[in-house]
Amino acid sequence: METKYLPLLKQLFEANTWVTAVSLANTLGISARTVKNYVSELNSCYQGIISSSRKGYHINPEIGAKALKEAKSSIPQTARERAAYIMKRISREPVSYYDLCEELFISSSTLYAVLPRIRKQLENFDLTLHTASDMLEIVGLEKNKRKLLSQLLYHESNENFVNLETIQSAFPDIDILYVKNIVLEILSEYRYFINDYSLSNLVLHIAIAADRIKHNAGYGEYEQTMETLELLPHEYELSQKIVERLENHFQLKFSAGEVQEMTLLLISRATSLNYNSITVDNLADIIGKDCISLVYELVNAVGSFYYINLNEPEFLIRFTLHIKNLLIRAQNEHFCKNPMGDTLKVTCPLIYDDAVCCSSIIKEWTGISINDDEISYIAFHLGSTLETQKALASKLSAVIYCPTYYNMDNRLLQTISSRLSTELLIANIITEESDLDKITTPDLIICTVPVNRTLVTPFIQVQPFLMETDITAIRQKIDEIRTAKKRETFTSYLHQIILPDFFERGNGFSRREDAIHYLCEKLRQKGYVEKHFEKEVLEREKMSSTGFQNFAIPHSMSMRANKTGMYLYLCDTPTNWNGIPVSLIIMLCFNRDERYIFNEIFEPLTMILTEPNNLKKALTFNKYEEFIEFLRDCL
Repeated sequence: METKYLPLLKQLFEANTWVTAVSLANTLGISARTVKNYVSELNSCYQGIISSSRKGYHINPEIGAKALKEAKSSIPQTARERAAYIMKRISREPVSYYDLCEELFISSSTLYAVLPRIRKQLENFDLTLHTASDMLEIVGLEKNKRKLLSQLLYHESNENFVNLETIQSAFPDIDILYVKNIVLEILSEYRYFINDYSLSNLVLHIAIAADRIKHNAGYGEYEQTMETLELLPHEYELSQKIVERLENHFQLKFSAGEVQEMTLLLISRATSLNYNSITVDNLADIIGKDCISLVYELVNAVGSFYYINLNEPEFLIRFTLHIKNLLIRAQNEHFCKNPMGDTLKVTCPLIYDDAVCCSSIIKEWTGISINDDEISYIAFHLGSTLETQKALASKLSAVIYCPTYYNMDNRLLQTISSRLSTELLIANIITEESDLDKITTPDLIICTVPVNRTLVTPFIQVQPFLMETDITAIRQKIDEIRTAKKRETFTSYLHQIILPDFFERGNGFSRREDAIHYLCEKLRQKGYVEKHFEKEVLEREKMSSTGFQNFAIPHSMSMRANKTGMYLYLCDTPTNWNGIPVSLIIMLCFNRDERYIFNEIFEPLTMILTEPNNLKKALTFNKYEEFIEFLRDCL
């Protein structure tokens, strides 16, 4: 089966229900006709794999799973697959043109056509393709060859997450489960923790190292001495223990350079569990003054730009340890893959943008560029703290109206406080209806008896002794009030920052840079931004693309525009946004004194437009009033 069908199969698997051709086309960035052709072609190869009806398409789980499994073991079909196969094949030793053509069932001319792609990809790893006497060979440092092999395996797996099963399939001669267990056993002995993503990443590196050593491609002496790594006394000892167990089991010999590399991999992925001995006061002594200064700069910047307080001690300790490990990885170009990167960007856009802001500061302070995977790990750390703060900030104020009867009002207060403490803040409890006129207006009134007056404030009547149905009803009311508040705030800000002149439909642009230049110039002509704004937007794009599935929200991280504004551009022909086709471009600019608006509109705007049907509808409007009304109704 050709790999072009894989995204369609995966989408149907994940949906686990009927999906229309139009919805699939929007999600996959192809036409509905192409979807229908793919379905027809798949059914001709695997009878009954996809059913069709008026409701759309539905995959047969058993046949689909079989097709996906076969796809992983099929002969490379595309130029990309052939390039990956050839690079893996010649990474161990030189291989002749003729052998490669025979293995791939291709002509020599087809093989020659793949070579430019291979050369270009090797350049990313400081490697070169050497050809001589009809032989192909990769030339360069051993550590760079290993990085290449790791990257190829990640691309080869249909997910970003390379699990242990995938690694075992790639290295059948190495007992991957043994490697995993040894790593966990010794880390536990030294009281170190490693998450599943980092563990798989570490096991992959060990598997590659063992395989390379088996084929006489081990490290010589490492370029970096251990003194420059600033190791704690036990860290080198930890890696030596793992290496000794691996050497005995696999009958291999790891050089001093291999042990040093193992140490570097361990200390940049695992974290000490001895938190009891670490406090905010002694953090600088353990981590280093430069690193702690950088962390406080990150914390202050996030607080300043996004109105978020990150000074909670436990967060500071964990975040600082993460930044220390990140810097070690970055300095040695050992970035960790993050399987949740794309998902985080879509589901938590504001948190991801906070993380991009942090990566920008890290680059400014250290000169180190952080990739999307590492940005996502920063977002992980920010996320838990930010969600807690958001929950506190979104609490509604409530007043309980319950006539006094055998202390019933206090019992009701205790029950509501214990069951709904994360959603409600009880501001008052009253026993007389007339007191409703005297209190400061709350978000919600909870009463146990009918109210004989018209209330502007939302209210709900419950039983004096709260039943489970009452708790459910209160929660539903809370959700309604929050949605109404969010909708009102969101719509108010949209009207404030979008002018009629800031809504435009056009042909689109050939490149992302052309679109950014055009929209920045529009804002500059209206006095919203200065000329340097365009450079700042492009710098944000370099950190991490602001393109989503068929739309983009470019913006600057500095938030120093003259005025806050939003420019909407609908493309009749999709614009190439760093490889992603984009039909809607929303340029944002924010004045420093109004940067709180960014927090209120960025996330809901992104969440609305990531729904394919919403985006499809949004692209039909020709007036900005209709567009704003539509966005409001989507919340």
